[in-house]
This record gives sequence, C-alpha cells and structure tokens, in this order.
Amino acid sequence: MLRHNKQKYEIKLKEGYHKLSERYQLSENIRTAKQLIPCILMHFVCIILPGINSCLIYIHFYKETFTFDFVNQCIFTIISVGSFLIELFMIM
Repeated sequence: MLRHNKQKYEIKLKEGYHKLSERYQLSENIRTAKQLIPCILMHFVCIILPGINSCLIYIHFYKETFTFDFVNQCIFTIISVGSFLIELFMIM
C-alpha cells in the first residue's frame, strides 16, 4: 500500500494536474503507512513469540522446570517491552 501510494503521488506530481486535496490525501496516506510499519511489526512479534513458545511446550522441548520458567519469563518480558513500544510508536 505504501509503495502504491508513493507511485501514485509521484505520477500525479510529475503530471502537475492534481488537486491540492488529492495531493494532501496521498501524502497523508504515505505518512500514516510509514508510521504504522513499526507498530505492525511489533504486533507480529508479540503474537508469534507466544505461539512458538506454545508449540515448544506442546512437543516437550523444555526438559527442566527452570528452563521452562525462565523461557516463559523472558517471553513475558519481551511482550511487555513490545507492548510499550507499540504505544510509543503510535505516539511518535
């Protein structure tokens, strides 16, 4: 979507006959897409990590209780930091 809007914006800019409101809308779409990319990536990480961990638990990958607890705490910490970064990316 970002690439499509950039191409459309460049074509309209070169042709020189677009309306100001159309140019503003395209530039706003480009800016919004750029802002949402880090947020979407952090959502992806916060969803995938627990899923992978659940699969590892299901196949009994962790042999010791300490390893299981340690990995779970690391996952929870990463998700907490990721959730904070999602909020931070939305503010910026």
